[in-house]
Amino acid sequence: MILLPALLAACANAGKSQVPVETKEKTEKKPLKKLKKQKEVANVPSSLPHFLLEVDKNGERDEGYHDLYRIAGEKLKLKESTEEFNALSDAIEKYNRQQELIYQADLKELQNFVSSGGAGARRNDDSEMNIPEIISKTYIIRADKRIVSLLNCKEVKK
Repeated sequence: MILLPALLAACANAGKSQVPVETKEKTEKKPLKKLKKQKEVANVPSSLPHFLLEVDKNGERDEGYHDLYRIAGEKLKLKESTEEFNALSDAIEKYNRQQELIYQADLKELQNFVSSGGAGARRNDDSEMNIPEIISKTYIIRADKRIVSLLNCKEVKK
């Protein structure tokens, strides 16, 4: 009978010594979560990005100063050049390279169309409506501290 109270006291003491260990583990995890949140906040720029649109227009005319074709495209530029916008700046450069490749392909297509005589036959009525053109426009749908959404539209008239 003496063993039973001693065994109960040992179990009670063992349970009490484990409780502070568990609370120490929980308190150690809380600062890690706060550090992760602070790192996420540190990656967000402190201000909104400002964009500039650079329009590139091109065309060709014949001897009578009649337009043979027109082409226009837009490139994005970032006004800010701080470190917090480096990722956005890199993404804009990649976007502009893609747009330049598309612009050059469209320009070549229009030049081939003109050289094959397509524009001359369509220009007989001397109307503005018959001039082949490709116009690309970029619209900024959303720009905040985390996301930039663009819409690129292309109007083709041949």
